[in-house]
This record gives sequence, structure tokens and C-alpha cells, in this order.
Amino acid sequence: MYHSFIINYNIFFIFFKELLFLRSIFNIKEMIVLTYNFKILKQKFEEIKEMGWIKSYRKGNTGIGYTFEKLLGKEEDALCLPDFNGIEIKTHRKNSKSYITLFNYNPIGESSYELKRLLKRYGYGNSKNRNIRLLNSDIYYDYINDVDVNYKFSLRVDDIKQRIYLLVFDRMGLFVEKKAYWTFETIKNKLYSKLRYLAFVEADSKFINGIEYFRYNKISFYKLKNFETFIDLAKKAKIKVSFLISGVFGDDDNINSHGTSFSIKSENINLLFEPVE
Repeated sequence: MYHSFIINYNIFFIFFKELLFLRSIFNIKEMIVLTYNFKILKQKFEEIKEMGWIKSYRKGNTGIGYTFEKLLGKEEDALCLPDFNGIEIKTHRKNSKSYITLFNYNPIGESSYELKRLLKRYGYGNSKNRNIRLLNSDIYYDYINDVDVNYKFSLRVDDIKQRIYLLVFDRMGLFVEKKAYWTFETIKNKLYSKLRYLAFVEADSKFINGIEYFRYNKISFYKLKNFETFIDLAKKAKIKVSFLISGVFGDDDNINSHGTSFSIKSENINLLFEPVE
């Protein structure tokens, strides 16, 4: 029996070594491919940089990213996959302290359509059209933020249940509910499927006759640190969750959702990602 144990242990050890070897080969192959893709994207960026000031292809905050992707030849999509050959592209106006959207993920809860329930119960009237209800709110861990005059929202990370909960309070700060949540598993899947590798593009911005122009001048490449770092940043209120929902309730409910976004300040990008040389 002792000899049998030794033989089985040796077989397991050999198998484990082979598994590690195959994994190392896979990682090396992956990095070779990624290095090549970084190089191709860098070349395309340099071509765009040489173009100088470029008229925005779209008005508003999303114009900078939409314009850059159009110049790359990429069509807009809503896929949960990286923008360019395994690399997610994020664009940023130089000297802006705006947030960078990482991914969208609507909450789960007691309702099959939890956003609709939240909007119906905690939404507030539109000043221009009282038939429209809005739920536009930025939420952070351990900060209690006003939604409107009646309710306040906050986030709580539950490591045991592996969820991030939405906490609701009334205007006096009294607890109301903890029903809506986001799972660690789905957040992790979104991070690793879309944001393992990142290209961070900066651009100068100016307006001429009310039209915005961009001059793309810098690109930096990053690699996601890990999921645990994301959760740690969420606990430090470095990750923001944002609702941007509107709807009309009646005989035929009509909900217009721009998604529930998870974002980080552009100046904190290096807290979640590490540079790739």
C-alpha cells in the first residue's frame, strides 16, 4: 500500500508538472500574440496621431471614443468582448478627471426585471414631463448619496455571500431595504472577458463654432491586476456604480435604460491595471 501511494504520488507529480508546463506554454503564446496586437494598435494610433485635429463624429461625451474607433475602422457594438484583438480601448480627454466606464451590469433582485422595480419604487418625476420617472444616481461603498428628496443609496460588499448589495435608506437615513445586488462571479467574468488588457488613449480637445475636435496624442497599454484588487477598490469607494434609467408607467410600461455602469476615475486607472511595456 505504501509503494502504491508512492507510485500514485509520482504519477500525480508528473501530471502536475506537465500541466504547469502546458500552462506556461499557453501563457507565452498568449503574450506573443498580445505583444503583436499591441504593436499593430500602436502603429494604427501613430497614423491617427499624424492626422492632427479631427472633427468629432458624434456630439457629447462619447464622441471621443466613437471617433477613435471609427478611425480604427471599428463599428460600434454592445458586445462583452474587447474592442481590438483582445485589447479593450478606453479614451480620455487630457486633463479631465472624468470617470472611465469599465463595464455595464444590471442588478439582480426579487423581480425578474429589477431595474424596473427600482425605477417604479425609487424613481422621481421629470421636471419637464411628470409622466416620466427617472433614476439617475451615482453610488459608492459606505457613502450614502441622495437619489432625490425621499431616498438615499449606498453600496455594501458582502465577502461571505460574494455580492455587492444596493442599500436603500429613506430621507431620514433609516434603512429601507437590501434586495438588489451584483454577484462577484459575474463581475469577475466581465473583468476577465473584456478588460484583461487595456489601451488607454488620451486626446486634446477643443471647440470650434460649437463643434468638438480631438487630437489623439498618447496611448498606454495595461494589464488587469486581478479581481481581488477590484473588490478592494470598491471597498475604498474608488469604484462607482451609476444608474441612468427612465420610464413611463401605464397600460404599456416603457423603460429606457442606458445600463448600470461600473466605472473608475481616469487618474486611478493604475490602481486597477499595471503598465505593459
